[in-house]
Parts: sequence; C-alpha cells; structure tokens
Amino acid sequence: MNSKHKILVAAGLLIVAVLVGVPGWLLYRGIARFSTADQDLERSLDMLRSLYAKDPFPSRENIVLVRDQAETLNDWVSKLHATMREGQIREEPITPAKFSTTYFRLRNGLKGEAAKRGIGIADDTFGFERYAEGQLPPPRMAPRLAQQVKIVTKLCLILMEARVKQITRITREELEDVAAPRRAAADREQPLFEKRHFTIGFKAKERAVLRALNRLAADRMVLVVTRIEFEKQGSDVRLPGREEREEKRPRRRATGLERLRRMGTTPGNESAPGTPETAEEDGSPSKQERMVSGPDLEIPMDMTLDLDVYIFNEQRQEA
Repeated sequence: MNSKHKILVAAGLLIVAVLVGVPGWLLYRGIARFSTADQDLERSLDMLRSLYAKDPFPSRENIVLVRDQAETLNDWVSKLHATMREGQIREEPITPAKFSTTYFRLRNGLKGEAAKRGIGIADDTFGFERYAEGQLPPPRMAPRLAQQVKIVTKLCLILMEARVKQITRITREELEDVAAPRRAAADREQPLFEKRHFTIGFKAKERAVLRALNRLAADRMVLVVTRIEFEKQGSDVRLPGREEREEKRPRRRATGLERLRRMGTTPGNESAPGTPETAEEDGSPSKQERMVSGPDLEIPMDMTLDLDVYIFNEQRQEA
C-alpha cells in the first residue's frame, strides 16, 4: 500500500507540474511577443511623428524655379512638335468623290513625269488597285486614303529625282481593313504620333540608290527606312570576248606608223594619241571593248525599301 501511495503522489505531482508549467510557458511566450510588438509599434509611432513634424511643402523659391523650368520644357516640346509637323502631309476632310478625282489626277501626273524622265512604271495603280477601277472609299476613310495617295506621290517623285530605272511595285498599309481610331475626349489621351507603312520596289544602279536614300533622309517628312533588300541581276564584270572579235574581223600585222600612233607619237605630231579607228584596224580591242567593269557596265539592282512615315497629331496646349 505504501508503494502504491507513492506512485499516486508522484503522478499527481507530475500532472500538477504539467498544468502549471505549460500555461506558464505560454504566458511567457505571449509576454515576449507583446513586448516585441510594443517595440515595433513605438518605432512606427516615432517615425510617423517625425514625418508629421516635417514641412512637406517646398520653399517659394523652389516653386518659382520648378515652374520656370516646366514652362521652358513645355516650350521646347511645343516647338519640336511644331517642327516635326511642318513637313508632313496632313489629313484633311475630303469626300469619297473628291478623293477619286484627287487620286486620278496625281496618278496621271506621276505617269506623265515618269514618261518624261524615261522611268518605267510596272504598277501604275501605285498600290491603290481597288480605286484605280473606279471604286469609291468609305467616307470615314477618305481623308486618310487621300493622305496616303499624297505620301506615295511624294515618295515616287523622290525616286524619280534620284534617276532610278524603274518603279516595280508599291505596297501600302491597308487602312480600309483597320478600324478607325476613336478621337479621345481629351487631347492628352490622343497619341502623339501615328505611322504609315509603305514598301517600295524599284530598279536602280548604285549611285541612284544612294541618291534615293539621301533624298529620303533629307526630306521634310519624318520617315524611317526600316529595311533595305537588294538583289543583283548579273555580274558587274564583263569578259572581253576576244574569240568573237577574231571571228568577226580578219587580223593583219600593224605597220610601224600605226604602232607609233598607238603609243601616242607620230612624226608630224609628237603628242597625238592613237585613234580608235587605228586600234580597230589592226585587230586590237577598242576602248569600249577593253572595259570589263565600271559604272557604264553596271546592271541595275532590284531594290526593296520598307518605310515608316510618321504623322504627328495636333496637340492642344494646356492652360
């Protein structure tokens, strides 16, 4: 009995220790967490008090300085925007019938200018196939299509002035398949600029290509050449073809006087050069036949240019 009594007492003491120890540990952990949270709260309050104690407003001198700088920047932006708009072809109100008249007038003018300069035109619709057949555009798209026609006209004139050999194709962005953008209620929501994409193919020699690129870069329209593709149509080196010349004319031995003429000296004229007729008579190739490469023998290249023409929208000045 004594042993059993001791076991019961020990078990009771263990239960009491657990019942007292666990709550005590939980209480200690809660107090520690509360202390930590209280310290964090105090630091946050100190930071908030320091923020409220500061003066958030700038001085009057800084206000005047920032306002003057903002006016200067706005003036720069306005002048830059106006400069970019000066050379662009603007969108103007136009009816579908008036668009058709404008298109045919500009188209005939381009064809006449190309014929006068001896430049070939492979696609005389200039990218407006459906309207070359007499179809009228949708009324809401007529102003933008008229703008495209005028841009294409200017691009073709630039290529003609650069003396390209032929304008093979013109591809434009099909605005008819794109929904017309809604005009924003406020001008600040209107985009600063829009882009019109064109692809132009033409045949030209190297000098004409460089002239065309320089003229495009110097034009007052804001345009960017996004891609250049060219393909050679043949070799720039031509073989003399001596065998063909030998078959066409008999060869004979040149006389002493003819040899002197070819060397540039004759008994009567010490500095007279040999004439082409003399060179042909003795069977040697003429000056033109001796040419195997050069600008006169260059074959025009097939060129393709991708262009983005930027259209800057009118912006209202904020009061």
